[in-house]
Amino acid sequence: MISHKSIVVWSLVFIFIVSFFACSRRSVPIINYDDVSFTSRSDKTLSLDDVNKALAIAAVAKQWKLSDTRPGHATATYIVRGKHTVVVDITYTEKTLSIKYKNSTNMLYDKDKDGNETIHTNYNRWVSNFITEVNKELLELK
Repeated sequence: MISHKSIVVWSLVFIFIVSFFACSRRSVPIINYDDVSFTSRSDKTLSLDDVNKALAIAAVAKQWKLSDTRPGHATATYIVRGKHTVVVDITYTEKTLSIKYKNSTNMLYDKDKDGNETIHTNYNRWVSNFITEVNKELLELK
C-alpha cells in the first residue's frame, strides 16, 4: 500500500521537474530577420511608399507602434499589458524587409560573453506574426 507521505513526496518531485523544464525554456535565441523577401502580386511593382503603408497597417493590426519612420527605415515598439516591451529596428527596400532586435523591458533578455543573445520565447513569435501581417498587407495592395 502506498502511504500518504510517499504520494506527497512524489507529487513534489513531479512538480519540481515540470517547473524546472518550464523555466529553462523561457529564454530562446533571438531571431533577427535579414532581407526577408516580400510576397507580392506578380503584376504589382512595389515602391518604398507601398512597403511603408503596409508596415503602418500591419503595425495597427498587430498593435505595434511605429516611430522614427523615414524611407527604408522604421522603429517598432510592442507593449504587452503595460509590463513587457520590445523594440525592433526595421529596414526595408522595395523587395526585402529586415527586422532586428533593438531593446526590451521585462523580456528576460541576456547576452553572453560570446555575444549570443537570448530573450523570452514570445518575442520571436510576436516578430514573426508582424512579418506575416506585413506580407498580408502587401498582397492586398492595389
